[in-house]
Amino acid sequence: MNPEFRRKDPSGKKYSSFLWDDFRCGLAHSFSIEKGGILEGTNRYVRFDDKKGFGIDLWFFFEDFKHAFKTFINDLRKASKNSILRNNFLARFDKLFAKG
Repeated sequence: MNPEFRRKDPSGKKYSSFLWDDFRCGLAHSFSIEKGGILEGTNRYVRFDDKKGFGIDLWFFFEDFKHAFKTFINDLRKASKNSILRNNFLARFDKLFAKG
């Protein structure tokens, strides 16, 4: 995870919490960002504004996500047969894609 997400807003809430609460949950449950939004034309990954909330640059996020995904896949390939990572992945994969 990008170190920017370890930073906190003036109230002490971590940026990673905004990403989870307002972005992930909003998109997963109502297909919208709850608070804050997408930044454009900026060279900053994230920004917090007292009035607008948490903002994230979509392209920085996309590049960070690609890196995290590649790291996950590499870790998965290296995982031993009985590792928690491998077993959790296979359980989720089977649940989502099992034929039957």
